[in-house]
Amino acid sequence: MPELTTSLIEKICLAIDKRSIERNEEFILNAVSCVTNILYYDTAAEPLINHALRAKVFHSFKDFLLATQNEEIQIETVRVLSNLSRHREICVNVFAQEEQFLSMLVIVMDHTLRDLVFYSVGIIINMSLYEEVRPAMLKLPVVDKLIDVLRDANLEDMDLAKVACKAIHNLQGVREHVNKSWSEDAVKNVDEFTQTFGEELDEIMDVATDEELE
Repeated sequence: MPELTTSLIEKICLAIDKRSIERNEEFILNAVSCVTNILYYDTAAEPLINHALRAKVFHSFKDFLLATQNEEIQIETVRVLSNLSRHREICVNVFAQEEQFLSMLVIVMDHTLRDLVFYSVGIIINMSLYEEVRPAMLKLPVVDKLIDVLRDANLEDMDLAKVACKAIHNLQGVREHVNKSWSEDAVKNVDEFTQTFGEELDEIMDVATDEELE
């Protein structure tokens, strides 16, 4: 099975590299979706493919994150990248070395498509688990964008708010970049958000039933 999986993904990457979104949009969507579903089962505990092929998938697919207005392709692409980000070697030796890709993640966090933002923040969480990756991320305004995501999500989207909080927490301990990344404005924005969030929760708890409080 691993040999068949490897062969299939290699052929899909080769096929995608020869095609363009303008002429082969439907094919690319189906190809990316296929790889997304396969890589869901490619875990650190039970790997299906090797590091070199994961890197190949990354380089073949990453530009679809911004190179198209097709939201289905964008979402499937970010899901592929999210699955790849579960592997330390990819985060340290590929993602962290690609400033253009890190810039893409920052841009995507401004997107109005919720799932695109959610999976992008998930990638940041996975990357920020590794101390050697965090400084590369903090060269860009990742913290400011995460604060914006947190503020926009608020109580209306607790799942998104939670992942944004987790990513911010992971990035707050990088000492050599703390002054640059945690500007006075960033600290002020977090402080204002937490105060407002707390006040809203207090108001909800005052009128909630026992079942709702549970």
